[in-house]
Amino acid sequence: MTYVNERVLIVAAHAWQCPTCRGKLLADPDGVLMRQGLTGEERKLFRQIAPGDWATVGALAEALGAARCDLENAMQHPRCRLRHL
Repeated sequence: MTYVNERVLIVAAHAWQCPTCRGKLLADPDGVLMRQGLTGEERKLFRQIAPGDWATVGALAEALGAARCDLENAMQHPRCRLRHL
């Protein structure tokens, strides 16, 4: 596992919980992520996530290079629950 920025985890956690935002992210990752304050490398990471990686929390965490517990913790963050993409 590598360190994954909290902003990346919050965006991924929200998209995991919100099918509408996940659809937007899959359809136009660059357009959606431009407003999220992510670096070019962080946006590239999202472009590399395949639709199948959204099947489980574990698969998504692995695709992000994050620990599953970090992604699960991000799902409880207030910004995750309140922020649409």
